[in-house]
Amino acid sequence: MSACDNTLKEPLHPAFPVGQVKDESKKTQETIELLKFQSHVEGGYFVETDRDSLRVPNPFEAKRKEEGQDSTRNASTTIHYLITPKRYVACSL
Repeated sequence: MSACDNTLKEPLHPAFPVGQVKDESKKTQETIELLKFQSHVEGGYFVETDRDSLRVPNPFEAKRKEEGQDSTRNASTTIHYLITPKRYVACSL
């Protein structure tokens, strides 16, 4: 996915629905929809704008093998977050 690729129709993961913008201002909703932000389970919104095609060894390889996943991962990704007053979740320990 490149920074100019706004074709995301499906979420990257079921926990992150695309375009759920409940109770946000109209301008915020427009921004979220325009930039294809996805709702984040911990609050706010995010969008992945770049994924490096270079694969590197996954430091969590043992766990991935248990789950039947690849032993490598992308070297880097670029993710933008948008925190709004309506979707801010304060974390407490």
